[in-house]
Amino acid sequence: MSDDLDLLLSQPLEEPVDAAFSARVLANIGGMRARDDRIEIAALVLASCLVLTLLSLTHAGQAAALSASQLAYSVPFALGISLLFLSRLLLDAIPE
Repeated sequence: MSDDLDLLLSQPLEEPVDAAFSARVLANIGGMRARDDRIEIAALVLASCLVLTLLSLTHAGQAAALSASQLAYSVPFALGISLLFLSRLLLDAIPE
């Protein structure tokens, strides 16, 4: 009895037949995550639009818009932003 049990337990198990159930489950989970990501992005865009709309109606928002328009023509600011983007691109291009 013990030898039969040892022999039975030493053999590898057979692959279960799932008729692509695992692939369907993974595809379903991927679709749900993609839908959740789209909903999250839409909510962020909607919130940003709402904040920008309300901000433009206040005095502080108008002052921020004026300073932002003046800052847009600043060469050092543009150079700093471009260097930030360049460094990000270089870090993404370097393999780990």
